[in-house]
Amino acid sequence: MNKGIVCMTLLIVGITTQCIEQEPVQTTKDWKGSLYFVNPPMDPRIILDLVTGFGNMPPAGTLLDYRVELIKTKEGTVNSYDMTMQVSILEKEIIDGKECTALHIFTRIKMKFQEFLIIATSTQKEWIDSNGALVKLDVEDTSTEYIGNEEIVLGGMEIPIKTTGALIGEEYYNGHECWIFLVTYVSETGEIASKTEVTVYLDKETRLMVRKITTTGEKEEDSGYIEPVISPGSVWVLGPREKLDTSMGEYDCQVIYIKKSGEIVGKIWVSEEMKTPLKYVYFYETEELSSTVTMTLIWYSPREYAFF
Repeated sequence: MNKGIVCMTLLIVGITTQCIEQEPVQTTKDWKGSLYFVNPPMDPRIILDLVTGFGNMPPAGTLLDYRVELIKTKEGTVNSYDMTMQVSILEKEIIDGKECTALHIFTRIKMKFQEFLIIATSTQKEWIDSNGALVKLDVEDTSTEYIGNEEIVLGGMEIPIKTTGALIGEEYYNGHECWIFLVTYVSETGEIASKTEVTVYLDKETRLMVRKITTTGEKEEDSGYIEPVISPGSVWVLGPREKLDTSMGEYDCQVIYIKKSGEIVGKIWVSEEMKTPLKYVYFYETEELSSTVTMTLIWYSPREYAFF
């Protein structure tokens, strides 16, 4: 056989084999359609009791632990908080005639403000429908501790607060198709009771808050339009691949940049080995303040080991 033909045959076989073995490169659309997302708290104006952004829900029994760090600068003053969040996927339940996935969420937040520290914990249950809409919220237990400032009147004082929430409608608001969610806080101290209602507008695509109306008694405060960090017009762009060291080991990650009006407002690290992003970093800036939020996956298990 002619040597040239043999060499050409081997070259074709080698190229064909390489093409067969090489995994197809995933597009941003592929990543969006397959990953399980949770919105990190990106805006200092958010409601900490409200965890949103759930998409592509994993199966029941999945357990995910996250660490969230926020550094906020306003008028030269730097404040920060450190939050751990454990999300457990429970079985489906019927809520208001809708089949929903139930979630058990435990959060612990350390907030540092100048001379004192606040530590708050919360245990809650949320119900998410097939569209990703938050249908119901029930905060089962909360506690707050104040450290480092003896002048804090509430230091060491427990004030029970009952927090519930429900989906109450849909509305088009300032260019956003929104779900409207009502969060109700009822607190009692002796014979004194107070009630606060917060009406939240959540953009359907990003599941981020774009408006908040707070009502206490006859007093109402409307935030007006809150421009979300990630808007429906944000663009996902594939970046380089990077090695990422985590508490679970080292992962070969695809970096995805999130751009808004040409500016990078976020960065996500994703891996084919994991069904949820390993790390998020988002940047938020207005004329009054700037903040950076980092959310890192610290534990993932397809089966639930904790008991509630």
